[in-house]
This record gives sequence, C-alpha cells and structure tokens, in this order.
Amino acid sequence: MRFPAKSGLAALAALFVTTSVYAADHRETNDTKAHPESDIADVYAWHNATNGTLTLLLTYGGGADVATRTAPLYNDHVLYQIHLDTAGTVAPETSIQIRFGQRNDGAWGVKVDNLPGSSGSVIGAVETTLTENAGTKGKVHVGLFDDPFFFDLDGFKDTVATGNLSFHNPPEDTFAGKNVMAIVLEMDLTAARSGGNKLNV
Repeated sequence: MRFPAKSGLAALAALFVTTSVYAADHRETNDTKAHPESDIADVYAWHNATNGTLTLLLTYGGGADVATRTAPLYNDHVLYQIHLDTAGTVAPETSIQIRFGQRNDGAWGVKVDNLPGSSGSVIGAVETTLTENAGTKGKVHVGLFDDPFFFDLDGFKDTVATGNLSFHNPPEDTFAGKNVMAIVLEMDLTAARSGGNKLNV
C-alpha cells in the first residue's frame, strides 16, 4: 500500500494536498460535492462500561441513494482525524489519524495511527474488521453502510416556513435508503481517557 505523507487537518475537516477544503456535511459546498471523500457528515461516540470500550464512528460522503452509489469511496489524498480531549482544555491529548492507500492491483487499504490502547499502526484491507496492533479491545472497520442519521427534511422546511415546530406523522426519515461511508473505531476506554476525568471528541 502507498500512504501519502501527512497533510494538515483542522478538527474533523479534510485537507487535500493541493487545496485546503474545510468539509461541510451532506454535500453543502461545491468542493465537497466534487470530492465526497472529503465531505465529513457526522461523528458518533458511545461507550460500553461493562466491556470497557469506546466506539467512535465518523461518516463521510453521505446522502447518496443506495441505487446510485454501490461502490465505496476512498481517496489517498485525504487525511481524517478525530481529536480526543481528556483534560477539558479543548486541546487534544490524542489525535487519531486515518488515511487510505491503494496497491498497484487497485485494492484499497486503511492505516490508523494513535488508536488508544494500540501497540502500533493498525493497517489492513478495507471492508473487513482489523484487530492486529489494535490492542486487546481495539477494532477498525471501514466501508459502506446504511446512513444512521435520522432527519425529517420536509418537517424542517415546514418549521422554517411557518415558524411552528413540525414533524410528520408517521415520522419521515429523509436519509432512509441512503448510504454513507463510515470509519468505525473501537478502543480501550481507559486508554482513550488517558487518566483524565473528561472525554471530549
């Protein structure tokens, strides 16, 4: 796999090697429409106190109909970062870095650096669950998923037009039938907290 040299990145925004692009969610700018790999959609975080794990999920390239996007989106010129602040200072103590690379035969791989609890870089094929070097509680999975984001766009438009909070009954999910790329990271919760009392993502 060839993984390009590190490029700068502002908090959860993607930066192309040649052009700075601060990503907006769900195809809101011309740049992110042209380069959906840099279009950060949503970030989800939850923990399992029983298992002692933290799961982070970053989605990008969302809003595409399943019928029109059946192939995953990867770009070796985009660097993704998730910052963890464990001291409550709004300055990250840990920055997890994710980048993609492609072999000469066209196969894509992913490399994750600074995954809390890992013993080194987690590297392997996309669209499979990776555990090597991820630590005893670490896993990495990247691929195309059903978009988990729920939003009633028509209800939102009605709210804006009338000034009255509007929801459809039954609930209408504008993102039903859409798919999205997702980077899923599971890690040791204690390692992610780094001894701090807070954890901001």
